Amino acid sequence: MLSLALPTLVSTALLSLAAHQEPLPRALVKATAGPVEVVVLDDTTGAPISSARTLALNERLAPLWGETWRAAEAPTNTAGIALLPAAKEPGEYDWIMVQAVGYGTAGTSGKGTEGTVEFRLKPETPITIEVVDFLGRPLPLAHLGVAFG
Repeated sequence: MLSLALPTLVSTALLSLAAHQEPLPRALVKATAGPVEVVVLDDTTGAPISSARTLALNERLAPLWGETWRAAEAPTNTAGIALLPAAKEPGEYDWIMVQAVGYGTAGTSGKGTEGTVEFRLKPETPITIEVVDFLGRPLPLAHLGVAFG
């Protein structure tokens, strides 16, 4: 079991998660007018991932724990494709995020993104984290979150 001080733990957890998902090349994001097509593929096999949850998220200055806010959401079909409706106003979709059972979550900055965005999800890798205070005592009611950015 991993035992780290809280500031080190959070930065280590974020670095660990970031190490498992390379940033999306900007060439995959095409600026066009209209809806956002999200293509979700298995990074190992290249096979489409069906029933993945795709979300268009607005930037939040003070996100709330346990809340998943979104401007739009759509599941992928059997071809691994989801269609998010066109943004109602410029900058409405600050981020595009994808979640699928058995895979790590991925996200990319999509400020004003329209067109096609492709995600290649890596199989999830469970990790164990023990949150402790500055004296090394366990904090059983601590909540951890992951932020893209």
